[in-house]
Amino acid sequence: MTPAPTTTEIVAPTTTEIVAPTTTEIVAPTTTEIVAPTTTEIVAPKGLIGEDEAPDPSEVLKIVNADPVLVDIAGFKITTATTVYKTGIVNFEVTNLGDVPHEFGIARGQSYGDLPQLEKGFIDEEALGKDFLGKTPAVFGVLGSTRQISFDLAPGSYVFFCNLGRAVSHAARGQVLSITVVD
Repeated sequence: MTPAPTTTEIVAPTTTEIVAPTTTEIVAPTTTEIVAPTTTEIVAPKGLIGEDEAPDPSEVLKIVNADPVLVDIAGFKITTATTVYKTGIVNFEVTNLGDVPHEFGIARGQSYGDLPQLEKGFIDEEALGKDFLGKTPAVFGVLGSTRQISFDLAPGSYVFFCNLGRAVSHAARGQVLSITVVD
């Protein structure tokens, strides 16, 4: 008997391509905040110098007011880059970042609670007498509306405030900021 012919199948070699996995890097957006230059007085803590000694001038940085000092008012808050200012004429640029009218006033005093008040938390500007330095007209609630005002500040404590409001003053709702003025 004759064996049956066999068939040999020829298969072309296959190629397997190996691809390295790719990585997608997700980077969060960055924000750059530009802040007016300010300098704050820094005094060495007690214990580093004698308690009865004046600080060495090299240990104290000089305070320099920005010109103008940028003030933002919105959301029943008043914000600035610093709360310590040098005595003399200080120019303020007040910007309303909200959509409600505000004003920017200043009075001598330690805090809002120390200032004379009328009904509904309004500051009694008349009772302040010479301790009321002044205020801007209303800065209307158009985003970015600004007003400029200058005050000649002597050393001491002051309060920035907004005295507008209906049912309750904006100051009573927290739109105040205590500051210090030094020589």
